[in-house]
Amino acid sequence: MVTSNELILTAFKTLPSRKIKIVTIGEMAGASIHLASGILRSTQIELIGSGIGSISMPDITGYIKNVLPEMFQLTADGKLKFDIETSALKNVESAWQTSAGAGKRIVIKI
Repeated sequence: MVTSNELILTAFKTLPSRKIKIVTIGEMAGASIHLASGILRSTQIELIGSGIGSISMPDITGYIKNVLPEMFQLTADGKLKFDIETSALKNVESAWQTSAGAGKRIVIKI
């Protein structure tokens, strides 16, 4: 069975070169992925995984005690903003043609 991650990666091979960062959280798109080496050689893809199991308990504790409260306060004070534009996967073709501009990111929601 081909996962949605595999389909997306294969599609990127056919598009004009552009830096792409893929972040996977959890296993909703599949527990494993088959990745042809040609995709990595012909694209500028950065794959990043995120999950609670990849962080040590002291780091999690420090993050919860020190970083999160500060982030929440900065957000509440209007000092922390994320300049993103989201697009549904069904609109990926038009989003791909859009220029995000300096400091802004286009995020495709799957």
